[in-house]
Amino acid sequence: QAPIFVDKMKDCDIEEGRLARFDCRIKGDPSPDVKWFLNGEQLKPAEDILIRKEDDGHQLLAFRNVRLDQAGEITCKLKNDLGEATCVAQLVVMEDPRRHGPEVKPPKFIKKPVDTEVDMGGDVKLECTVAGEPEPDVTWFFEDRELFESHRRIIRKSGNNHVLKLRNMAAMNAGKYTIRAVNMAGEASCTFKLGVNERVVVPETKYGSAPSFASRISDARSLKGGKVRFGCRTMGIPQPEIQWCKDGRPLTSTDHVQIGRDATGFYLTVSDVAPEDEGEYSCTIRNDSGKASCSARLQIGGMERNIITKPTPLINK
Repeated sequence: QAPIFVDKMKDCDIEEGRLARFDCRIKGDPSPDVKWFLNGEQLKPAEDILIRKEDDGHQLLAFRNVRLDQAGEITCKLKNDLGEATCVAQLVVMEDPRRHGPEVKPPKFIKKPVDTEVDMGGDVKLECTVAGEPEPDVTWFFEDRELFESHRRIIRKSGNNHVLKLRNMAAMNAGKYTIRAVNMAGEASCTFKLGVNERVVVPETKYGSAPSFASRISDARSLKGGKVRFGCRTMGIPQPEIQWCKDGRPLTSTDHVQIGRDATGFYLTVSDVAPEDEGEYSCTIRNDSGKASCSARLQIGGMERNIITKPTPLINK
């Protein structure tokens, strides 16, 4: 497939000394070579220039403490054996009248996150408050890699308050998190640890125990014509009933979609995968004491391939 821009970058108007960033998402097979240009001159990573790419096709160009002389035309060029693609955006850098004024203050954390533990499969909300003049740019990192928004990760800002929400926590999400705040007067950072408890406590009620997942379904990718299986294991007294859905719509067994239960737990299998099978799959379990849900995404593309997803473990055997 020739390279294309799935999401194109946008123009950026910003004051000097701030963080100017350009984001785009690309697609192509084989994976395209990506080059960035400023006013026709190719850009390379440097102390004040960040160039990064992610496995999902996300591309990032960022200017730390952007200067007036870096204003102009930003170009991203893609190329593989099947073709080329180009995307252009404008970087407008405005002079900051406060740059050398008495109000310039380096970033300072007023409120910091503390070391936290969360149950496997749970959600967590991390917050910080940062002061500084001009207003600092705040970036979140996990194990020294910058975090971007996704369907399981939400990044929000309201005034000086910054929030990172993580959904459906797994063991791989445990580790060191860092927040970095930068403005023209300097930078500040804070680091904390996030732990994930693998043991799930099932709440007892007078009717028995509320349903919960011993293992959840996990995200999967399949090529066109392949086969995908989602599996989960459940707990609860009495034994929970299960409902499978795709994009919020209930599913039943057909020749294309098989729903059942075996020695490993409940499963949903999609055979002869087609592009319209892409989306969010969820399972909801319920009994007299309550209910619980989990979800995963299926991504489709390309030639035939079979994929069986492994459940995400929630308890120690």
